[in-house]
Amino acid sequence: MKRVSPLLLAMLLLAVPFFTACGEEAPEPSSITESKTESQTESEPETVFPLEEKYFDGRVVTILCCSRHTYGELQFVPNEELQSNAINEAVIARNDLIEENFGITIETIAEPFPVESLRLSVSAGLDEYDMICDTMMATMPVIPEGLFMPLDEYIDLKHAWWDPNATELLTLNDKHYLLSGDAILTDDDYTYLLLFNKDMYQKNADLVVKYGSPYQLVRENKWTFDVLEEMMRAVSMPDENGEWTIDATYGMLGSINIGNVFMNAAGLLPAEKTPDGGIQITMDRSMNVTTFDRVYTMFSNKRTTMFAERAGNFDAINESFKSGKALFYSTNASNISTFKNDPEFTISFGVLPNPKLNEAQEKYYHTINSGNSSVIGVASTNKNNLEATCYLMELLGYYGANTTFKSVNEAYYETTLKLQAVESSEDAEMLDLIFKNRMYDIYTMMANWGSSPTLGQIYGVALQADTNTATSLLDSKKQSIELAIEETLEKFRGME
Repeated sequence: MKRVSPLLLAMLLLAVPFFTACGEEAPEPSSITESKTESQTESEPETVFPLEEKYFDGRVVTILCCSRHTYGELQFVPNEELQSNAINEAVIARNDLIEENFGITIETIAEPFPVESLRLSVSAGLDEYDMICDTMMATMPVIPEGLFMPLDEYIDLKHAWWDPNATELLTLNDKHYLLSGDAILTDDDYTYLLLFNKDMYQKNADLVVKYGSPYQLVRENKWTFDVLEEMMRAVSMPDENGEWTIDATYGMLGSINIGNVFMNAAGLLPAEKTPDGGIQITMDRSMNVTTFDRVYTMFSNKRTTMFAERAGNFDAINESFKSGKALFYSTNASNISTFKNDPEFTISFGVLPNPKLNEAQEKYYHTINSGNSSVIGVASTNKNNLEATCYLMELLGYYGANTTFKSVNEAYYETTLKLQAVESSEDAEMLDLIFKNRMYDIYTMMANWGSSPTLGQIYGVALQADTNTATSLLDSKKQSIELAIEETLEKFRGME
């Protein structure tokens, strides 16, 4: 979980608020994986680095990272060409502290697809990389190839800077190879959330009178699927020719992956681990079927929702939101920075969590974009530099949030929350809530679990059909998916 520091929140709270507050069952508890116990969630961060202090006398740790991501390399080493960049300055300060006090120097090698480079290196028996940072979709399925070192003997997974939800879910045996948390930014940056057009909302008097501040709806646990759909319908209008093209005004923009995103928002996964170490498909359970019926009704309506797949590409969707032709945009946190840094982007927009299925649901849930959200691991060929590498991972986690100067995570919040000189205290509050309640849906990232559509593609395919075909699609694919799941589990068992 990433936290906004008390200092940063105090600074943000000086802003004047933009708004003034003016029958389904809840998901089954077994379907929801909690990210923390209440005591863990509310625990205070460490005030002193809790590990035994060690000095590595100038040891270099090489990190293989992703060049495709905005912060893929910058989260580890500074960019000398950047001027007056808060994240860059925070990375410089953190790295100087680590080098001076612990004798570790960080170097990076940035590649478009890091796992591919690691695979070549490991297969050749080369010890070229110490640590790797790449997407979950790239790393999780290849764990059985032996590319990553099991970390249980070297990393204390109970420390507050590691995301326990990732620790629990990103493995299919009793060992842990991949971590997420305060050590990196590219996990948070690719978390799904909602952006909303504040100008459009404020101009709709009926919505403002009925619901007041959307932020207050979130605080009062009244931000639900039903409310979202009503707002989507209220603002949607055809284009000047009466057609529902990309030039129309929509309640929601996004991609067909919104099916998975909103099923996760309801606390539901398409499969779950069983006590005996197996995996059972849950997509055909009554709760999941009923909930997807609700999701299908919301987002298959071509008069309220425009998908990138129908528009032709994501550029068209981004341009639609940029031009003020949508109230909501289901997207990644990374788009906050993208829009903020676009000089042509002039609308005022805010951040909201994905809504709850209904008010009975305990929490707001946010899935990660597994094709972009990152994790870190240690190369299995790292033998001579293993101690320094694992110690650095703990340092990056701790000093990601705990520094006397502005930390990397504080700088990230500051950078993403300066939204066109409008107030951002409420958006900071929403981001903290979003990052606090993340879900890692490993079941939709396994590209080999069934032929197209795979388990993770079924909801998206169904959303594009004239009728809800999710159940029939699963029926036709279930046997092959279960066989693929068992083959994957056998590979993981072979590593024990």
